[in-house]
Amino acid sequence: METYVARQPILDRAKKTIGYELLFRDGIKNAFPDINGDVATFRIIVDSFLSPGSENLTGGKTAFINFTHNLIVSNSASFLKKEDIVIEVLEDVLPKEEIIQSLTKMKRDGYKIALDDFIYDDTLLPLIEFADIIKFDISLLDFGEIKETIQHLNKKFKLEYLAERVETIEEFEQSKKLGFSYFQGYFFQRPEIIQNKTIPASKENIINLVGEASKSDINFDRLQSLIKMDLGLSIRLLKLINSAYYKRAQEIDDIKNAIVALGEEKIIRFIMMVAATEIAKGKPYELIKNSILRACMAELVGPIMKSKYSGNELFTLGLFSNADAMLGISMKNLMDEMPFTAKIKQGLLRKENDFSSIVKLISSFEKADWVNIENTCKTLQINENQIQNIYMDAVKTADSFFTHLA
Repeated sequence: METYVARQPILDRAKKTIGYELLFRDGIKNAFPDINGDVATFRIIVDSFLSPGSENLTGGKTAFINFTHNLIVSNSASFLKKEDIVIEVLEDVLPKEEIIQSLTKMKRDGYKIALDDFIYDDTLLPLIEFADIIKFDISLLDFGEIKETIQHLNKKFKLEYLAERVETIEEFEQSKKLGFSYFQGYFFQRPEIIQNKTIPASKENIINLVGEASKSDINFDRLQSLIKMDLGLSIRLLKLINSAYYKRAQEIDDIKNAIVALGEEKIIRFIMMVAATEIAKGKPYELIKNSILRACMAELVGPIMKSKYSGNELFTLGLFSNADAMLGISMKNLMDEMPFTAKIKQGLLRKENDFSSIVKLISSFEKADWVNIENTCKTLQINENQIQNIYMDAVKTADSFFTHLA
């Protein structure tokens, strides 16, 4: 039995990631047609949290997990640390006696509880008594209706509110005004385009580095000089090469030796990742982390999809696929300023189908759009299980890279 799971970030009012909702394939039913859905969900919980290395799925942050009626009454949450999870009570769970008893125990044991896809009804009052967080799907309710509900709830309860499916900055700002504390959706990926904006001069050295690293015949003396000109970049490079990730017996404290030790491929990727991180300064960390995840996944998916791009090119394409959101400049204008090769620019501008297909598949995982994943895999004649494994590897690698870049 295969495990199909994706994660979606949950951000706070400062756009910092506080956790991830783990989303399982189509409510489990389509992925596991021959077994009980609760058994499948429990298997995913075990695989996600009780197996070695399971912390990679959430990067050590809180996991929001949907619990069905049966999972609640069977006390399945007791297998998980209360510090690791928020229990999401699904919208079809009714306040029956056995549910109330189980939620009473959960609260007594210190678990946090959220009510998912909430639409107010007086019959839900017994469940609201246990809730720490109420989740509203803002695509299903208008803001006026949500405002009335929140005002009504605030008279009787002390609650926090989470807005789901927040897809634009405008929706994020509106939700903040209504009193939401947490936000789920891909609003942080949407570019806030500022007319006539250009890349700031302060980023000139980083852009020069990208240009040098993009050449087919890299001048390593020039590369070394550019890195040495940036103290922060030099410190990051030495921090990376001496980190536990590379398990070096002897510490390296010289830029030239660090470049040699990393090798051409890794130093190019280091430069590209630092460039993306610097360009995105002031933006949510999740945007940078998501870009690194895209880079890792694009590199791994490319050969399976028989991409015409090399691994390094796919890594760069995935990494800068959010560049318009990072800088607030349209991708077209950005490509006029960035020193990428014509081939990379064509991919980022989506002027050919090769990279567009890869981005479509990656975006489907970001949104847990299982139907689109299945259809894309069928069309491209690739193994869906293999793509799921690639996604999990990319999550692990992206979080590790991000830690070393921070």
